[in-house]
Amino acid sequence: MTLHNSIFTLWTRKVKPGLLLDYEDAVFGPQPAWSVEPNVEVICVIASRSLAAGECEVEYLAEGSINKVYSIKCKQKNRSSDWVLRVALPVYPSLRTLSEVATIEYVWLETDLRVPRVHHFDASFHNELGFEWIIQDRVSGETLETKWHDVSWMMKDILVRKVIDYLSKLFGDRFDHIGSLYAKKHLSYLSEEHKPSVVDVDEQYCLGDVVSLPFFVGNHLTQNISRGPFKSSQHWLAARLQVLINDTENLPPDAEEYDIERATNIKPLALRLLALLPKVFPETDEEFVLHNHDLNTQNIIVDTDGKLKGVVDWECIHTAPLWFACQLPEFLRGRTRHELPTKTEFLYKEEDMDEEVVDEMYYQQQEEYEKTCLRRFFFEEMNRVQPEWVKIFKESELKADFERAVEFYTYELLFQRICAWVQDVEQDQEPSSLKDAIRN
Repeated sequence: MTLHNSIFTLWTRKVKPGLLLDYEDAVFGPQPAWSVEPNVEVICVIASRSLAAGECEVEYLAEGSINKVYSIKCKQKNRSSDWVLRVALPVYPSLRTLSEVATIEYVWLETDLRVPRVHHFDASFHNELGFEWIIQDRVSGETLETKWHDVSWMMKDILVRKVIDYLSKLFGDRFDHIGSLYAKKHLSYLSEEHKPSVVDVDEQYCLGDVVSLPFFVGNHLTQNISRGPFKSSQHWLAARLQVLINDTENLPPDAEEYDIERATNIKPLALRLLALLPKVFPETDEEFVLHNHDLNTQNIIVDTDGKLKGVVDWECIHTAPLWFACQLPEFLRGRTRHELPTKTEFLYKEEDMDEEVVDEMYYQQQEEYEKTCLRRFFFEEMNRVQPEWVKIFKESELKADFERAVEFYTYELLFQRICAWVQDVEQDQEPSSLKDAIRN
């Protein structure tokens, strides 16, 4: 594999404006934090200019680990319109923003799924705000997470059908590498030094560096490793394992004895996984599809009746192997429960209250039961619409569990289970499911 050094060089040259690397409680590298808050007055200026509007109202809305979101209300031609402006830390300079913009555009063009279209963006922090930013449609409504118990069964059924339609359409669009999607017209504005290695998709798009957490979380951008595009599952997973091995070999000088011992235990397991790669993923011709691994209840927006309004948060999405993409969407995962709980069994009285209240455990078990039923419906409907998808799902348990081992092997509660799983695979024994262990 050819190493792509431009991002490594860009990152190590200096820490980026607005980005604070927090080393507190960080065993395997620092975590990104905000050293300064985005200037709301500057956001107003950017919004007014970009949207060709008059006075704009800007209000803080929400934030994640690397984004802050602001609502924008502007008047255009005697009507009021709503947008959001998302400000991002430069955790993966330029490419994180460019890949997200291209992904949203592609999904909007190729599927019927509602996504918040991007109207304007700046993929550089060399601007008056000092951060990369995106202006896109605001998706009005509430998250499926907060509305789950208010949404009727019929609307949940319709939602699952819409997701199946979206997955089925993307399943038919095949790529020949694992990589993040970029619009060629956007990459043309980058200097040669900062352009990623790419492979063509068509006249509009190309695949380049994989922008995902394993490749930039902590200080992973300082590691001079391959970041894609990858031609096989084996190459992709080998790069992810190498990042984690490097972490164990580069602990901070003041690392505590517990952290040193933990790294000492983790590295041999990573090396065993690396040695197993050719066995589980023999080199062969593969096809890949664009896959949203984060289709969860927090990112699905619905109205008061439960009708789908849109899906948000399209950062860090890339093409993936079929065995990885043909897995249950995140919002349908959870514990299996075959019996609907009885509400009267969860009633209790609080002190100084006459009326009985329902214990939260009832709603949790109700949701587990509903998701169990929806999973069954999902597979029945997907088998009708796209039987090859279901066939790949059924044949991919070992490969999917291998990826779970890579994803979760630093988690203490799962470490021994993963060690046992690796030993079973090494000895050609039937391993117990890691999916069940993680789900429970």
